[in-house]
Order: sequence, then C-alpha cells, then structure tokens
Amino acid sequence: MLKAADETPQEAAPKRERSKRTVRPAPQIVQQGGDGSLQVANSTIQNIHFAVPERKAVRVVVQPGPQHIDGARAAEVRELVGRVVSVTGEKHSFVWATVKRKYRFVQYQLLTPDVYIEVCKYLRKWIASRSAKPTGDNEEHRKRLLRRIYAEARKTHGVIDRIRVRVAERWDVRSLADLTPDQLVDVIREFGL
Repeated sequence: MLKAADETPQEAAPKRERSKRTVRPAPQIVQQGGDGSLQVANSTIQNIHFAVPERKAVRVVVQPGPQHIDGARAAEVRELVGRVVSVTGEKHSFVWATVKRKYRFVQYQLLTPDVYIEVCKYLRKWIASRSAKPTGDNEEHRKRLLRRIYAEARKTHGVIDRIRVRVAERWDVRSLADLTPDQLVDVIREFGL
C-alpha cells in the first residue's frame, strides 16, 4: 500500500489502546520490631517473621595416613595417567575420571598399596593396548618391545624374574629375546607393562 506524500509515519500506523491495569501500591513498613518482625500496612496489618538459620562453613580435609601410598608411588600413578593421555590422545580429565570411578578414590595420595598395584596394572594395560601396534620392520618392533619390557620391569622389584618364569612355563624358552613380537605383546598385557 502506498502512502500519501503528506501523511506522517505516525498517522499511517493504527494506534493501539493501552490496557488499563490496576497497580497496587507497595506495602509500607509501619514499624520494625526488635525481634526481627515487621509490621506492614496495606489494607491490613500483618506480622512477618524472618528466621534465617545460621550457616557455618565446614571444610573437610582428608590427609593421607600410614595405610596410604607415599608420594613417590603417587607420582608414578600420575605419570602413568600422563602416559595414557599421550598414547591415546584422550583428555587428562577423562582418563583421571575413568580411573577414579573404577577404583573409587579421589586423590593419588589416598590409594592403598593393594589398589595402587591394581591401578598401575590397569593403566599399563591401557597403554599397552594402544602403543603395542607394529610399525615398520618386524625386527625393530621386536627390539622396541623388549626395551619396553625391560624398562617397565626395572621400575618394580622382582617383576623381571616373574616374567622369565612365566615365559619359560608358557613358551618353553630361556630368554625374552627368543619370543616373537606377538608373544612379547602378550607378556606386556599379562604383566601390565
């Protein structure tokens, strides 16, 4: 629709009527009592009592005790979580939450020695499942697996002896060097390295 030249924009738009609402006046405080009550006057007087409970800030601090692992072992778990993150590409918060949920603890320092061993095995299996994939020459891959087994076994006392006994029982060989890459991967998974 075309507008006439002499028509102003206000004249072109139809005017709307505003609805009339009754606005109640805000209550007025007539008197404030010493006990926390207010006397409010509108059309009637009401006594309003405000009871605000006193809140005390409570902070719970859990300190590791003698039944928990020491700082060196806690650092080892932290390092294993970091290795899982680097190998898998997952976020640290995801890996940490997964381990925390599975073994029900909130801090590295609050692990007991039994749970510590299980957590380390779990994390090492996670690392092995993602990093034991062959790349390149088969002989180079086998050597890399051997270096990994020896490096991880040195961290825990007595593991290398248990590995040698298990390898002799299972495959009837005298040395880890006689194993194939697939057998070495089985050793890594079995011992959580």
